[in-house]
Amino acid sequence: MGGGHVLHHGRDPARRRIGASAQAVRASDGHFVIGATTPPTWTAFCQALGLERVERDARFADATVRREHADQLIPLIEEVTAARPAAQWLSVLREAGVPCGEIQDYAAVLNDPHLLARAFFVDLQHPRLGTVRALGTPLRFGSSRARITRGGPLLGEHTRDVLAEAGYARAEVEGLISSGAAQEAATVAPS
Repeated sequence: MGGGHVLHHGRDPARRRIGASAQAVRASDGHFVIGATTPPTWTAFCQALGLERVERDARFADATVRREHADQLIPLIEEVTAARPAAQWLSVLREAGVPCGEIQDYAAVLNDPHLLARAFFVDLQHPRLGTVRALGTPLRFGSSRARITRGGPLLGEHTRDVLAEAGYARAEVEGLISSGAAQEAATVAPS
C-alpha cells in the first residue's frame, strides 16, 4: 500500500481510514493502527485512553455516527495519543483487549524478525540491478515448497517468445521489432 498509495492517492497511507474507530492515529513518534470497531472494543479503547467523555458523546455513540463525525473525533483521540510513543499505547490497548498494531516503514518490514524467521523475503539476481530483495511466496507446503528463483523480467525480455506463442511467424516478429511496434530488452551487465 505504502509508496503506491501515495503515488495514486497523493496522501500518506497512515492517514487512510476505514472508519473513525478503525484507522491509523498519531503517537508522539509516528502512527499506529486501532481497530475499536465493536461496542466492547470501543468502550475498552475509550477507557484505556481516559476518553470516557468521548464514549458518552452522542456524536460518537456508534460506528455509523463515529464515521460521520470522524473529522471531530480523530483530533480528540490524537490529543491523547500524540502525548506518548506508539509502543506505550500498543501495550495499553493490547492489555485492554483493543485490536491495534504497529505501522512499520519499509526498512522495518524488511528487517522484521518474524518475517525473516518465516523466510518471507528472497534475494534474487536481476540482470541490471544485481541482487534485489523481493517478497517470497506466502504458500508453505510440507512436501513441496513454492520457490521464486529469478527477478522480474526486463521490459521486452520475452517479446519474441510471447509473440511466437501468440502465433506470429518469425518474420512477423522481426517486422514488429524493427518497426518499433514491439520492444526487445537491451542487454546490459549488472552494475
